[in-house]
Amino acid sequence: MIINRTSKPMKNTILLPIVFLLLNCHLLSGQSEPLTREDATRILLNEIIVPATLNQTLTAYLVKEPLKLGDRVESFMGAPSRAINASTWFAWLNDNPEGFFAHTTRFVFIDQKTGKVDIVKSEWWPVLNGESLFMSDEERIDLGLIIYSDLHR
Repeated sequence: MIINRTSKPMKNTILLPIVFLLLNCHLLSGQSEPLTREDATRILLNEIIVPATLNQTLTAYLVKEPLKLGDRVESFMGAPSRAINASTWFAWLNDNPEGFFAHTTRFVFIDQKTGKVDIVKSEWWPVLNGESLFMSDEERIDLGLIIYSDLHR
């Protein structure tokens, strides 16, 4: 009886490089799980707001679901304005929550896939698809929307 000892190693020799190649392609493609709301909150608190370094009162709101392709965010007075072209977490940082408008605020866009952050300065509250955002009596005190506040302790 002749045993072909090369057939089994041959299969492994072919399969291992293929598995390695597929694994590397996946890792190099940059694909990972989309950012969760908790991930976006961590980015906001650790990289943008950084509570320990604040020298002002601030209230930060974060949408409960990412914005979708085709959504439009603009300032109450129109500019700045942005069309959403990818799934995006949106936060509004009110840098003077006890002040009358107009005053400094920031719109923060976090790409849900890449984590790329873009901060746009404004002087008004945000409007999403024609509707004011975070300004109703309910929204202004909704602890499900507020991720940081000096006023809501």
